[in-house]
Amino acid sequence: MSTVEKETGLFTKRTLLGFVCFTVFIVILALLFPFDHYRNGINNYQKKDYPAAYASLAKVTLEDPNYIRAAAILVKIKPKMDSLRRMEKL
Repeated sequence: MSTVEKETGLFTKRTLLGFVCFTVFIVILALLFPFDHYRNGINNYQKKDYPAAYASLAKVTLEDPNYIRAAAILVKIKPKMDSLRRMEKL
């Protein structure tokens, strides 16, 4: 094996190792700092960005302690979303 082939193979292994380390790092960050759909939805709702609020609050899971609150706000947002969709069709 020539020196050029070793460098190419070494570069490939380094690239793969870097990619794997980066992926593991991202997964660990996601586990340590989960995305809070409820809080994001509330922030959007307060800004009157109803489509973004609806999308975020719809992602709140049953296991989330704020699920009932998110469902209640979704009920409030639903008529506004329906009227926005009707206006877009016109």
